Amino acid sequence: MSALRFSAAFFITTLFSFLIAPAVSAHSDLVSASPAQNEIVTTWPEIVTLTFNENLLEATGQQVNFLTVTNAAGKQIDNQDSTLSGNVVTVSLPTQMPLGSYFVNYRVVSADGHVIEDSYEIIFDSGESDLPATGTAESEDSIEIVPISAEIESTSSPWSAVIVLVSIISFGVLIFQFRNNRIR
Repeated sequence: MSALRFSAAFFITTLFSFLIAPAVSAHSDLVSASPAQNEIVTTWPEIVTLTFNENLLEATGQQVNFLTVTNAAGKQIDNQDSTLSGNVVTVSLPTQMPLGSYFVNYRVVSADGHVIEDSYEIIFDSGESDLPATGTAESEDSIEIVPISAEIESTSSPWSAVIVLVSIISFGVLIFQFRNNRIR
């Protein structure tokens, strides 16, 4: 095979690899939660459990996956004992809490190293209160609650930069080979 054909084949293969790389790199997704998003719970839960579609990253000696529960004022109310077991993150809650809105906040790391961060609301209502369906009390001095928003990291991996660099170099070699063959 001539150097020109080899360079062209290498460039096309590298370019194809770059184009399909983002489609192949998947991240963890939350598949179930207990209590669920926007769920109105009539009995205070003892534990919050989040289950993801794949195992999460575990780092020896470091906690990289976090699950917290906060009240409407933003104060952390869980027992600060978040644990990870494969694809399940849990945290225990105090035995009794007042009626109202609570936020489940999580930051986990996919096995591929990408951070997934989000928050959702649960509503504790015994069925006897006048809490509106949104779970927030209507009052003049009510505090606006802004939960942690989803942070979506770039879908590129460290390999994307390497593939781009190799593509540029192979394209340069291809052009160089082509120009040398035309000159001869």
